[in-house]
Amino acid sequence: MHVGSLIIDDIQDSSEIRRGGKACHLLYGIGPAINAGTFAYFVGRNLIEKSSLNDAGKLALYQEYVSLLLEAHIGQGLDIEGLELARIGFDANPDWAIEAIMDIHRRKSGVAFGTFARMGAILGDGSAKQTQVLGDFFEEIGTLFQVRDDIINIAGSHENHKQHCEDLHQGKITLPVAVALKHLADDERHVLTQRVLSSSLSPESLTRHLLEAIMATNSIHRCENLIEERYQSAWDALRNSDCEFSGMENIMLFSRRVVDTHY
Repeated sequence: MHVGSLIIDDIQDSSEIRRGGKACHLLYGIGPAINAGTFAYFVGRNLIEKSSLNDAGKLALYQEYVSLLLEAHIGQGLDIEGLELARIGFDANPDWAIEAIMDIHRRKSGVAFGTFARMGAILGDGSAKQTQVLGDFFEEIGTLFQVRDDIINIAGSHENHKQHCEDLHQGKITLPVAVALKHLADDERHVLTQRVLSSSLSPESLTRHLLEAIMATNSIHRCENLIEERYQSAWDALRNSDCEFSGMENIMLFSRRVVDTHY
């Protein structure tokens, strides 16, 4: 499912680089890439069918699986129209825009993390409470992973696994941009918002304006702080949930690596 979503995401975002090489649709064409990506969404069904789970267990996994597909597609649809955040009131209400971006991140990535955690708990005979608590924790971890991805898109990755400033070139209102605009003076925010909405502004000019705003407001550092604060809150909630989990140290190490990763 993850590989399929990356193939489709790269087509929708007109991305050129994935994991240090050409994106799938550039190598094989858009038609075959769409077919391969959507086919990959459903291959996991065979794993459920062939498992040794009873009917109730299979049903529980099917419900998680289908719910994830629906939620992730809603998130991706909202992400494609990310620029609409500016058109429907961002200039007047930057806090709302930040919340909207975080909701997109939750749907695109957080829900997937949470779903797979719950599926793992079901396979591991976890209780209903264990399944829910673990799912809630990893949903937040997945959301923060997407915030990290926003930061990497601007700051770059050490092995160039992604196209630098791709989101800015497309005029997307990602979290660092939204946080930057929030901390600008009202008149500056209005001017920059209008520039983002201007169809006549070249990608190079737009990127420069957005980068200047991000640097001027220390937006990257603010986003880093948001990741740390929300990670600590999620970890405390998991640790204080009265649920016992085997391998808590591994859960902590893995989740910490996810939110800290720079590729």
